[in-house]
Amino acid sequence: MWKYKTIRILPLLNLNEQELSICYSDAIALVYPSLYEGFGLPIIEAMACGCPVITTRESSILEVAGKAAYFISGRDENEMAEAILKIKDSNLREKLKGIGLSHITQFQWSKMAEITYNSICQVGKFRREFYQPNLTQYWSRYRKILKDL
Repeated sequence: MWKYKTIRILPLLNLNEQELSICYSDAIALVYPSLYEGFGLPIIEAMACGCPVITTRESSILEVAGKAAYFISGRDENEMAEAILKIKDSNLREKLKGIGLSHITQFQWSKMAEITYNSICQVGKFRREFYQPNLTQYWSRYRKILKDL
C-alpha cells in the first residue's frame, strides 16, 4: 500500500531542449525506475543539468549511471518514495550532483563518433584481410593457365 501522499510528480510534457534543461535543473531528482533500458539518455541529460538521479541497476543503466546515482529496485513504490525523501538531504544531493557532473564527461558525441569510426575501420580491415580474395594470387594463376593453353 502506498504510504506517501505528498510527492509531486511532473506530468508528461512535450518540452524543447531548453525547457527540459530548466526542469532537470530545478528538479529534486530524476526518478527513472526503468527495468530495461537500451541506453538511458535521460540519466545523462539529468546529470548534465546537475540533477540527482534515482534509478535501477538494470540493463545498461548501471554502466550509464556509474556511481553517480541513488539506486533502487524499481519494483517498489514505497522504496521510490523513500529514495526521494532521502535525496532531499542537501548533502546527498550535492554529492550526487558533483559525481554526476564528473561522470558525464565520458559521454561525448565526438568520443562516440571516434569509437564508431575506429570500429568500422577495424571491421573493414578484418574483412579485407580474411574475406577478400588475394587478387594478385588469382591473377597470377589465371596468367599461368592462359600461358599453358
